[in-house]
Amino acid sequence: MTGPAVAANTPVFSAAHYVNTVDGQHASRGHNIYETKGLDRNLSLTAGLTGKLASLDWSAFYSHQESRVTVNDPENTNNARYMAAQDAVIAPAGTAINGVSVAGTIQCWSAIQPQFAALYAGCVPINTFDPNNGISQSAYNYIKSDTFWTLTQQLDNIGGSISGGLFGIGLPAGEITAALSAEMRWRTYDMQTNALPTDFVNCTGLRLCTQNGGAAPALWTQNVNAPVSVADNVWETALEFNVPILKDFPLAQDLNADFAGRYTSYSISGEAKTWKIGVNDRINDAIRVRGTMSFDIRAPNLNDLFAPTGISSTGFNDLLTTGNNSTQLVSKGNATLTPEVAHTYTLGLVLTPDFIPGFSTSLDYYQTHMSNAITNISYQTPSIQQLCIASAPTYSSPYCALAVRPIAVGQPGYTSTANFPTQVLSSPLNSAKVQMEGWNFEADYSFDWSDVWSAIPGTMSLRHLVTYQPVLENQGFPGIPFTWTNQPKTRMTSFINYQVGDWGFNIQNQWLSGAKKATGFANQNYTTPRLHSVNVMDVSINRRFDLWGGSSSLYFNVQNVGNTRAPLRGQNASVPGLFYPVIGPYNDMGRYFTLGIRGNL
Repeated sequence: MTGPAVAANTPVFSAAHYVNTVDGQHASRGHNIYETKGLDRNLSLTAGLTGKLASLDWSAFYSHQESRVTVNDPENTNNARYMAAQDAVIAPAGTAINGVSVAGTIQCWSAIQPQFAALYAGCVPINTFDPNNGISQSAYNYIKSDTFWTLTQQLDNIGGSISGGLFGIGLPAGEITAALSAEMRWRTYDMQTNALPTDFVNCTGLRLCTQNGGAAPALWTQNVNAPVSVADNVWETALEFNVPILKDFPLAQDLNADFAGRYTSYSISGEAKTWKIGVNDRINDAIRVRGTMSFDIRAPNLNDLFAPTGISSTGFNDLLTTGNNSTQLVSKGNATLTPEVAHTYTLGLVLTPDFIPGFSTSLDYYQTHMSNAITNISYQTPSIQQLCIASAPTYSSPYCALAVRPIAVGQPGYTSTANFPTQVLSSPLNSAKVQMEGWNFEADYSFDWSDVWSAIPGTMSLRHLVTYQPVLENQGFPGIPFTWTNQPKTRMTSFINYQVGDWGFNIQNQWLSGAKKATGFANQNYTTPRLHSVNVMDVSINRRFDLWGGSSSLYFNVQNVGNTRAPLRGQNASVPGLFYPVIGPYNDMGRYFTLGIRGNL
């Protein structure tokens, strides 16, 4: 290295602002409108520099990502008021409210009791069984309140890398090259709300209010969250070497290996060391063989660690104390989670036949075994309770911590009915295993129209991807059988790009195969046992132009042109009704449009 020769610095800047408003679940009955409103906002900012330092390439970047979700329920049911409104009586003689006689009229019982009247002032009796008029507007207004919550997540990311040959250090097959990178990330998770899941009905003055097992009913019916404000940071560094092994040998025109390692430090979930080894053998100009093996991790995100607490009342059969009563079900994150770990193996073949210029195709097999996977566990599950009981007499199983009891382990009466849980928890734990394997196929073909028909200008690029995944099984916790995920085994995505001058026209088509609804062999029978296949097409147009000395483009996208809906399916065995499976590969947003601009300065 002769000196700090810096050249070809290229600043890159991009910004995006996306707003989606949802005004959904409208159901009108007479003059009552039931609705929940949502607002999604996503902001992104990215800037970077690239250049050369002697013979080495370097890059640096900074990005800021921010997402905000607001859910507003202007007509959430206040259960305390609902109970007061349901308890309607005919006011006896001599009854007055605010000095006005109401004798002989239908009134809320609590409103005409002097000791409770102030608690439920303005109470309007509600009749939920009137077949002609339904609920009156005044009664409806009394039991409803405006609740909302807003979740804001931010990610700031800064990093850089330097790569190139090791200044002539190498083997007979060529020079060893290396890449060194480092990165730092800061994440925040902020939940603001005006109504809490820990708000409970005060049963004072409510004859219809019961506290089974000491647990009062929740005050709000739906769409409430607990406030959370947390942050963490991550820093990591990675080093990768490419080592040429053989060159111009039979069956090894160019054989090389990659060795990579990464060290990551999470401020909450600890340290992680990962690695990857890959081999790439170009047998000849038309055939290439490749394979990898790696040790990978996925660290818990802030929602896994600090998901807002939710509390509801539930019936519970406690196998430890043999008690069967109502208690509180508490769902929340788990700050003690550690990274998921996985071993992955791949083997592939790449063909680039010279008799079809511009064409290439590849086929890869992959297999992944994941352990310590994060999955949600509830103490309501009998198998979870049995794992806790099996750890007696110390009850040291981590699953025992999912039940909050009044008597501590080792104290008299621990297994008596007096130790019935005051709360049972539903929380993510590192307890699952996942096994998956499948095949990836890709074909690419590019050509100039002038080589086919001189009357047509421009170039055409075609790409087709196929993923076939026959195995995707998971075991939620030790001692239970593996179950398979009921999702499409086959996915096909096709891309067509036509570029003529500064104009680009693109089509993307995604096809998902049908899927079994069952996840196991026992007690899962469906009248219609499969979900049907789904096909979704997106189209876009973009126009390149010069702006402020750089290249920019204006683009217009129409996603899901046919407004295709995901297939309906039952939610689960205990909740009747049909729902759109919008998780996994499905997206039920429907047709939507995007207009934007991007550019390099």
